[in-house]
Amino acid sequence: MNQRDIKSFERLKERFKINMEFAIRIGQLSTCDRAQVGAVLYDPKKKSIKSMGYNSSLSGHPHCDEVGHLMVDNHCLRSIHAEINCLLDVQDAADCILFVTHFPCINCAKVIIKKGIIGVVYLDSYRKREETVSILEEAKINIALFEEVVINPVEYMEKFGNSALISR
Repeated sequence: MNQRDIKSFERLKERFKINMEFAIRIGQLSTCDRAQVGAVLYDPKKKSIKSMGYNSSLSGHPHCDEVGHLMVDNHCLRSIHAEINCLLDVQDAADCILFVTHFPCINCAKVIIKKGIIGVVYLDSYRKREETVSILEEAKINIALFEEVVINPVEYMEKFGNSALISR
């Protein structure tokens, strides 16, 4: 690896770390105290963040931290998940990577697929289900645990088969 490749590798590694740090920080704004989840939508071609989201109630409606949870089958229905809040206002999420503090649920995974996201990098395997992994893999979405990706982000990016995504 030459000097230029080493610098590119280090920059990509740093961007991945920062994206996950942002997801963690934005998750701290969550109004549902069952899980502080944050999500960051990253465009690797433009090397920029397109959107961020955290779990919270609908605007103008009571939040869990104000009135308590609305529980059905061990799920709080009052909150909109961080992934959905992150993707709601984005017109074009195609070819982006979603950094999320917790592994997406099946409903969030469906929206991730519909939006054309190419990768999901998660920090915590909270409620990671085989069915969710399966539909993401069927859709050719590259899912990876953050700890594994940050070791070699170039290898993760090369899985997409698009050198523009890892351009210097």
